[in-house]
Amino acid sequence: MLEIEIDDTTFTAELHEDDAPASVAAVREFLPLESELMHVRWSGIAT
Repeated sequence: MLEIEIDDTTFTAELHEDDAPASVAAVREFLPLESELMHVRWSGIAT
């Protein structure tokens, strides 16, 4: 299981190690990860 906390909300995800062992291992290598989250949308020239 992987938990992602944003403010007061926690999101839970499953890691499918049997189906993707290399991908799960790569994800686990950089955990725990702490970062600032910013929503950005690109839709052309910003004014």
